Amino acid sequence: MKPSRLALLLFLILALLLAPAAQAQTPEPLSITGTEPTRIEQATGGYLTVYGTGFDAGTVVRLYGHGVLDTQFINTQTLRAYVPAGVSRGSHDIQVIRSDGQKAYKGNAVIIHAPKAPTATPKPPLLLFNQPELVIEQANTEPQALRPGQPFRLHLRIHNRGDYTAANIRIELSDTSLAVPVEGSTLRVIDRLDYGTAVTVTLDLALNQSAPNGYQSLPIAISYTDLIGREYVSQQSVGLQVGTALSAQPRLLLDSYQSTPADIAPGSRFTLALNLRNVGGAAAGQVVATLGGRDGTALTPFALLGSGNVRYLGDIAPDALSVLTLELVVAGDAKAGTYTLPLLLEYTTPDGQPYSETQALTLVVKQPPQLQLSLTEALPVGTVGESFNLLAEVVNIGRTSVNVSNIEVRGQNFEVLSGGDTFWGPVDAGTSASVDATIVPQQSGTQTLEIVVHYLDDFNQPQEAIFPLEMQVEAPLPTPTPLPGDAAPAEDASPSVWDKILHFFKALLGLGG
Repeated sequence: MKPSRLALLLFLILALLLAPAAQAQTPEPLSITGTEPTRIEQATGGYLTVYGTGFDAGTVVRLYGHGVLDTQFINTQTLRAYVPAGVSRGSHDIQVIRSDGQKAYKGNAVIIHAPKAPTATPKPPLLLFNQPELVIEQANTEPQALRPGQPFRLHLRIHNRGDYTAANIRIELSDTSLAVPVEGSTLRVIDRLDYGTAVTVTLDLALNQSAPNGYQSLPIAISYTDLIGREYVSQQSVGLQVGTALSAQPRLLLDSYQSTPADIAPGSRFTLALNLRNVGGAAAGQVVATLGGRDGTALTPFALLGSGNVRYLGDIAPDALSVLTLELVVAGDAKAGTYTLPLLLEYTTPDGQPYSETQALTLVVKQPPQLQLSLTEALPVGTVGESFNLLAEVVNIGRTSVNVSNIEVRGQNFEVLSGGDTFWGPVDAGTSASVDATIVPQQSGTQTLEIVVHYLDDFNQPQEAIFPLEMQVEAPLPTPTPLPGDAAPAEDASPSVWDKILHFFKALLGLGG
């Protein structure tokens, strides 16, 4: 082979070998994706971390309004530049200049802060600048009250109160003398938490059998780094509410009760619902509820319908609710007032020991008045604009006196001219109070009048008894229009004095007049 061809062949092989290397050395595009922190104090200065792409060892950061900063190359995506003290306050833009001359720009990259001189000793700031700062902002457990040996879930809300992003976050118990993990370990790992943001972490734990009573401190260790690689460790703690073995006993409470209907009157039937809740830490076994005492004599003036006063409820688990429903009737001669009924609860504890206690509930019996309305005259067919009289009697047909304050006559489309509000005192049994009102209908059609008896009940509270009355109201007759040419009727002329004298003498002589 001739030397010229051999040289040409070697040149082509060398070119092919160098081409990928030249292509691999093509620099990555230069860009800025973010900066930390967002604020630096003017008096002290500080480090500004710049994130982006395409950085090399000769890349520098320029701060607009100041100049090129002392820049440290961390990697191709991170630079660290020192902002000296005394830079003018306000928002500053930055520019990144690579060694090959390429540039990248970011506006409002950092704020130089110069606080006003305080008039008094300022409080230390909450935020820790130039680093991430993770704090446990909130902690709660499920359930809220814990017992020794009980599994529970611990929810921790972690907040980054610094102004740097935290990375490689590790959260775990510092000590296992109070609680241990239910499964696996207590370690929880979070990749990244930006400044000003929060995240909730859940730990599945169980209290140790020897956990003391009261509020206990559970130590938590939080370790993390920033994006530059600096490491931080924080020892914090949360409070747990722990109950002792004494709290691991059943305890039944009459949580609430209600009657249907709500108002109970003599002679009426009603349904009574008793809500029993186990607020203790263990199940109540073989629960028996007795209303009105063992012999039922304390039920007076009530009587049970369809069942006895003793009910078996079975077992009631902790925090469970058992509803006992009873049908009762009130004695017809019962007096108005409040009646307290005893409720005996008997059950066994987990170790088989019997336990009993008596609780109480109060029922209110109200005696509504027995009033009857009687119309003295039937309601007429009314006419709009024309008055009529309403005559009625309110009769007390009950056995006791009713303390009536006043009787009112009202209606939406009526005008009451008189008798609309009449004062009355007590109305004894078998007597009545009268109503005499003058009323003018205002609108035609079927209208409703109301006679309202205001009285004080047995608990001295104002009440109303309303008697509605329906009546028909007609529109007034139209005024006739005179026809054209009709003469107006002649008016009678008034007699003169001489006509009156003449009529007198005619009448005297029997000639008329």
